[in-house]
Amino acid sequence: MRIALLSTSETTGGAAIVTRRITEALRSLGHDARMIVLRRDEYENNDFVETVSGTKCRSRLFPFVAERGEIFLQNGLNRTDLWKVSTASAGLAAASHKFIREADAIVIGWICQGFLSLAEIKRILALKKPTLAVMHDQWAMTGICHLPGGCNRWKKNEKCGQCPLLHCMAWKHDLSRRVWNRKSQLYQNADNLKFVAVSTWLASRAAESTLLCDKDITVIPNPIALPPPESISTSSRKPVILMGAARLDEDVKNLPLAIKALNLLHDNRRCGNAEAVFFGGLRNGNALSGLRMPHRWLGPIKSEEVNRLMRESKVILSTSHFEMLPTTIVEGLANGCVAVATDSGGQRDIIENNLNGRLVDPGDAQGLSDALEWALSDSAPDAHQLRLSAGKFEAESVARRYLQLLDSFNSKTI
Repeated sequence: MRIALLSTSETTGGAAIVTRRITEALRSLGHDARMIVLRRDEYENNDFVETVSGTKCRSRLFPFVAERGEIFLQNGLNRTDLWKVSTASAGLAAASHKFIREADAIVIGWICQGFLSLAEIKRILALKKPTLAVMHDQWAMTGICHLPGGCNRWKKNEKCGQCPLLHCMAWKHDLSRRVWNRKSQLYQNADNLKFVAVSTWLASRAAESTLLCDKDITVIPNPIALPPPESISTSSRKPVILMGAARLDEDVKNLPLAIKALNLLHDNRRCGNAEAVFFGGLRNGNALSGLRMPHRWLGPIKSEEVNRLMRESKVILSTSHFEMLPTTIVEGLANGCVAVATDSGGQRDIIENNLNGRLVDPGDAQGLSDALEWALSDSAPDAHQLRLSAGKFEAESVARRYLQLLDSFNSKTI
């Protein structure tokens, strides 16, 4: 089967990495799968990754600048939330790409910031090929935001409008309502389109939305590269609690809760010689200054170094207010770490209490501290058991689920 997988980037961002892993897994299963992207990684040279034909640097940049400019004007020239929304009002002519036209099926991943416009997605759907739209966030079910936070205007019997991310320019028929209307029109007659949610939580949010409540939605998790069993060791592990993110002090990651729980663990002398290790960016250099437990911040590090740390550590921690499907937790399990996380999204698809980790009520610092104490103890699950629990996220297993979903299309409807 020839499968075109569309993504704004080849390797920048979690959604791009996921799309590439799926592409590689499909190819390993014998299919002609190729990534069609806006931006290739300059350090990679994969023959299965192609940019949209005929696009030079300037023409690729124009849709991005045009979209950001529109948003900037429509939010009252406010930079605060400029990157929290996308409109897909401008993009490239991907529907004319040779491989997309020849493909047997199309998988649309994260395509915002100047790659595909809603009008171009309509042209791709007009090719009448089985098409999957993979939701890596909530953008498909809202007007313009990727994460609606406390706003409920995207839910059933509602329409976006008066968007809080548009600040002084928010009103009933603002930019969010206009894009919402375009998405509604796009979805109405898209008989050859099905949606993939990366977690049960995300699928439940889609079912609550006006735009997607009656659409065909299947849950397929993000894939990982499962390390070989011989790379997993129990005896060499250090009492280290790992926490990582692209940006650790982003509001959604809830770093203050992690600090509070780690301090409770440390102050009550229940952690022995445990150490907290953080990796990823910090905008505020003093964000960890209130942490009393011995700790290190490594800054942004490469994936190879992340995996090495995980194979040497005992616990992987996540305190996010919500997550679609936290890949860091899955990779931690795959490398033999006990998972401790707040029960606030896709974490429930990953963690089974007391089998491979513990879920804690959001905001419960004491409960989180207790869970960390258990995870550091000898009664926590064995590293090999933890690796096995991540098996359902193995890349080829996930790729087969995509193939099954594509096979489920009724040819009479497309």
